[in-house]
Order: sequence, then C-alpha cells, then structure tokens
Amino acid sequence: MDKGTETGVIATMHSYLHQHHNIHEDEPTDTVIYGPSTSNQIERWWKELHERLEKYYKRKLLFLKEEGHYNPHTETDRYILAFVFIPILQRELDTFKEVIWNSHRIRCQKNTVPPHGIPNHIYSFPDKYDLEECGKG
Repeated sequence: MDKGTETGVIATMHSYLHQHHNIHEDEPTDTVIYGPSTSNQIERWWKELHERLEKYYKRKLLFLKEEGHYNPHTETDRYILAFVFIPILQRELDTFKEVIWNSHRIRCQKNTVPPHGIPNHIYSFPDKYDLEECGKG
C-alpha cells in the first residue's frame, strides 16, 4: 500500500478488523505493508487532472474572489458560479477523458484480467481483445 492520503484510514480499518476477528497470526499493525505505488494508473490520472485542470480553475476562482467578483459565503454568488462553471468544467473533463485518458496505452500486466491497449480502441473493437460488446449504445 502506498502512503497516500486515503491509506491511513484503510490501514486502521484493516488492523481493527484483523484484531476483532481473532486473527492472531501477526500483530494487527503488521498486517499492512507500505511501499511505493509505482505505475499506479489512478495516481497518474489524478496528477494529470490536477496539472491540466484543477490548478487552472483554482487560479481563476481565486482571482474572482480577490477582485471582489465572487463571495463564497453568498448563496447567489455560488449559484451563479455553478450555473456558469459547471457546464464549462464538464466540457473540460469530457475532453480530458477522451483526449488524454481514454487515448493512453494501458501496459500489459501479469495475472490481470483487463486487456492492455488503448481504452477507446478496446471499447470500439472488443472482438480484437477476446471481449464481447455488452450494452454499447
């Protein structure tokens, strides 16, 4: 398990369950092994998303707030901001998904069921990966 922000809670739950189900082969604290998450695809996805979108929009929102054009404590400002920004953000996320994420190559991994290749290609040509189309539409 890597030492990301969510893993401390998971490790605590794991140790708790280990201890309360009378599993005494090891100490509860020894049931979690930490290590680096090399080639963790979801970590890479979050990093890409943060670098390409989150930083950009945070700067824009901070500018609006600092210039007095947006007050996060005013309900009307929050509704107007949501009305304007949600469609823009959704379009950006959809573009990111199609252009960046679903176009990157997934490497072949040992002992895994999912196929390797490019997600858009796998989805469009499931027969080339010994898969079958299930509800595409």
